[in-house]
Amino acid sequence: MRGDWAVVEVRLGDDRHPYRFIVDTAAGATVIDQALAPRFSEAASGTSNVQGASGAQSSFQNARLRRLKIAGLSFRNLDVVVTDMAQFSDKSDQHYDGILGNDVLSHYSYVFDVPNGRLSLIDADRPDPRRWGRCIDNPLLARPGGANGFLSVPVSLHGGAHALGIVDTGAGATILNWPAASASGLSKNGSGVSAAKGVVGFAPKASTASYKATIADATIGSKTLPAFTARLSDLAVFEGFGLRDKPGMIVGANIWRTVPFAAARGAKAFCSSTI
Repeated sequence: MRGDWAVVEVRLGDDRHPYRFIVDTAAGATVIDQALAPRFSEAASGTSNVQGASGAQSSFQNARLRRLKIAGLSFRNLDVVVTDMAQFSDKSDQHYDGILGNDVLSHYSYVFDVPNGRLSLIDADRPDPRRWGRCIDNPLLARPGGANGFLSVPVSLHGGAHALGIVDTGAGATILNWPAASASGLSKNGSGVSAAKGVVGFAPKASTASYKATIADATIGSKTLPAFTARLSDLAVFEGFGLRDKPGMIVGANIWRTVPFAAARGAKAFCSSTI
């Protein structure tokens, strides 16, 4: 972890210098900092419209990264998005050079293991069943539209409530929408709930009102999570996942910094450790 995010070192082009990329399982595209783009990429035609968590859309220049190397693997002519990564550095004292998105991750099964400081990319349809034998099929793969590439997992909440959790290692905080919060017995004026800062996403100028509360007794698979502070907000991004009126969560890095998990190739399943 570097600040709010898990970071891996990658190599760009033939440069032996390591560059820090945030690992973001809910980013549809890999991103490179605008200061590095002229050295390592070629401008591509058109722009990409990126929708942030608040629903605001921003337009970013496309580029074709000549070469990206990670863990001995090499990706050539990778289509990426160019942006100013300083917006992430402003939130901490860390510097980040880009974002590694699920356009790379989805080619592999992978293990995201912050406690042991490892991201493993595995050229197999499933991670090793001797350790990652508890797998739950991804409910989002059955949904239409552009949500199919995102990893998700059912989450059990307090009082027997259930929500669909979007696995988002690029989100610093975990966020419940109000249908999930209400199903857990939480309300804006209820005990233990207080107003919080607005939630911002990839478009930092836009924000959505939020509250905060402590969530206890949440379970993913057979793993009961330690109590954690979550935001409560009806972000526009929930609608894109078909969760506008259904209980949903963005399960962020504050959870994954202590809970390792694995994913089957193509985000087809979420797997937890049997060890």
